[in-house]
Amino acid sequence: MEVIKLAVSKPKHDINLLLYSLIIATLFGFISWIISKSFEKQFTDILFYVSLGVIIIGLFLMMRRNTSEASLLGLDKNNVQYIANETLEDVKQQQQSTDYHKNFKKHSVEELNFKGIAILLSGVLLMMLNVSLT
Repeated sequence: MEVIKLAVSKPKHDINLLLYSLIIATLFGFISWIISKSFEKQFTDILFYVSLGVIIIGLFLMMRRNTSEASLLGLDKNNVQYIANETLEDVKQQQQSTDYHKNFKKHSVEELNFKGIAILLSGVLLMMLNVSLT
């Protein structure tokens, strides 16, 4: 019988995530304030656009790719097919040695990244600040 373990996050990890998010949100809030004073625009408008940018950057940085994908090395050379075949064989051997299909979720292509989540959370905090100021 298989025992299912629930993923419980560590309190220290949560505190670090919140601390990094607050630091990043403060930094981008200060940058928004400088931009609004320099260009004589409303702070809430600048904060909205900056928070959207931070959220988009956080979404892109949140995902980490698996290194078993085909590389772009040697695309300008004559032996492109040889390199692609060699890469494909390496991926097949790696999948067979780690029992890839039975543990597909464990070997997924994308996994979450701590820094990306912190940046995404800071963008959400900036957006919440913007909504509370308007």
